[in-house]
Amino acid sequence: LLLVFLIIYSTILYIISTTLPVFKHTISAFKMTDQQIVYYHDNKAIPRLRVDELNENSTRYDQIAAAPPDETLVYYWYTWAVIAFSVGMFSFLLFLSILVNRKIRRKPFNLYLLYLLIPDFIFSISCGVTCFLNAIVGRYYSKWMCNVQQWYGVLGIGGSA
Repeated sequence: LLLVFLIIYSTILYIISTTLPVFKHTISAFKMTDQQIVYYHDNKAIPRLRVDELNENSTRYDQIAAAPPDETLVYYWYTWAVIAFSVGMFSFLLFLSILVNRKIRRKPFNLYLLYLLIPDFIFSISCGVTCFLNAIVGRYYSKWMCNVQQWYGVLGIGGSA
């Protein structure tokens, strides 16, 4: 029941943030500016600025927003995929250990942990999948995948709150 509530809650927040005219105007205005971090071509996200393109005249914003080379990003994505899958499997094993043992399940705090593990597991596995897809392709997978990342990010944060 809690899982269903969390999924509905995060879906409603995502729909509200993407459909309200105020948010749409803000998002479209951000996409039209020259200072955007990523632009899209054929549904592929391409960083606007790379680290090796920086020079002495680059602004502080440029230095923060510049993306590393694709080889470095692939390394980061593989690393994050391994970490996320490991955390997801640990969460699942901890969930099973609490669920199986009746003596442990009797304590209210352990039930609290049990329900906190559900959004953590979903977030970790989803993060592992998206990072792994990005690493396999060698770039950001798609514009649609960014929306999926927003959804499970809201679910992970809202579920643990």
